[in-house]
Amino acid sequence: MNWNVTRKMRRNIKIHVVRSLSDLENAGRYLKHRDMIIDAMLGTGLKGPLREPFSSVVRLINESGTPVVSVDAPTGLNPSTGEVYGVAVKATYTVTFHKVKRGFLKAKKYTGEVIVADIGIPKEIEVAVIGKHGRL
Repeated sequence: MNWNVTRKMRRNIKIHVVRSLSDLENAGRYLKHRDMIIDAMLGTGLKGPLREPFSSVVRLINESGTPVVSVDAPTGLNPSTGEVYGVAVKATYTVTFHKVKRGFLKAKKYTGEVIVADIGIPKEIEVAVIGKHGRL
């Protein structure tokens, strides 16, 4: 649903869809002349190195020199361990949800400034799900 809303905002947002490695050449040139890049490619369940085309997109983002805002965690970074398997986005800011992820403490080079967004999870729910002294 959000993708459909975004597509309808074409007057304010320019969208470049990358479906293959051959689409990356034009995207790389475009990234260098923007005010900001929003990194929201993958979720937080990363297991192992990024595959194509994601690894090439991450390299283009990092080479662009454009400020990056990563959503929840930089693409390519394991938010639980702070490990990078190959390549990860080097964000200027990371807007993460609920709490700072454990791995962010070891990965400041990739997270940039971390901003925690409250998404309304009551403390009672957190304690019931992960325990009194658990960690996310």
